[in-house]
Amino acid sequence: MGIDSYGKIFYEPDLPNSLKGKKDILFTCLECVVEFHDKTFYSILEENSGHIEKLLCSISEQITDNNFYCYVTHAFAKRISLDLIGNFKDYFAKYSSKIQEPFGIECLILCPLRRILKYHLIFENLLKVLETSDELDLKTNKLCFTVIKQFKKINDIINAAEEINRINNFVFIASYDYGHFLKADNFKITESISKKYCKGRLFLFEKCVICTEVLVDGSLNYWKYFSYDKIGISINTSKGFKIFYSLANDNSLDLVAEDDAIENEWVAKILGMINCFVAEEKHRLKCLSNKKP
Repeated sequence: MGIDSYGKIFYEPDLPNSLKGKKDILFTCLECVVEFHDKTFYSILEENSGHIEKLLCSISEQITDNNFYCYVTHAFAKRISLDLIGNFKDYFAKYSSKIQEPFGIECLILCPLRRILKYHLIFENLLKVLETSDELDLKTNKLCFTVIKQFKKINDIINAAEEINRINNFVFIASYDYGHFLKADNFKITESISKKYCKGRLFLFEKCVICTEVLVDGSLNYWKYFSYDKIGISINTSKGFKIFYSLANDNSLDLVAEDDAIENEWVAKILGMINCFVAEEKHRLKCLSNKKP
């Protein structure tokens, strides 16, 4: 209803020229969230009404298949939408009054993210209700905990996505070049050539790593970008690992995390990233070799 109501603003006779043709920017990924709920999530709730175990299994499968990633994409895109709204704040406020919509278009843009962050609470409450009934068995209990954990992980990814939008000297536009966003963690970083040492925060995508410096005030400054077709990795014998641009190992970054488990996960993900590039290159070369002259 919100998209329909505010979408009609683009047919207003007094629409500013610089706002014309920007409906897709305003609702960049919001429509994807609506479509997912309308065609997939709502159907799951209806089909499994009264069957808690099947419901939990279906939701867990949707999360595993990355179908909730539309929320992460929306978290990235909302900055562009809110910037556009901010540039025409008075005009949107006047239109909100005209259609008697009291909350404003900003609320519409932010609403999905406010809701997804509370989904795990719904299942925590479900677990409490089941514990007082006869419907909770070991399998249902385990499934409920799994779904809660999965939604909390989505929350972590969304919150980290919000951080990316606030990195100084960096403009992020979600694209295939990055792949899906996976996680963010803090590291102690030492640059090999300059010997610069700092606290850093790294953002891991399927196809790249974005490295930032954590400033004194807690803000993030863009530092380096490593794409999956150029990144190299070396495991240190003592602690941590290093990433670099080339086999020459020049200008590498030594990374040490607070926890060994975090380091191990990053090493595994980066190695997977490199293997993905190798597989893509093999496929590309095979396709080229199969082409007739």
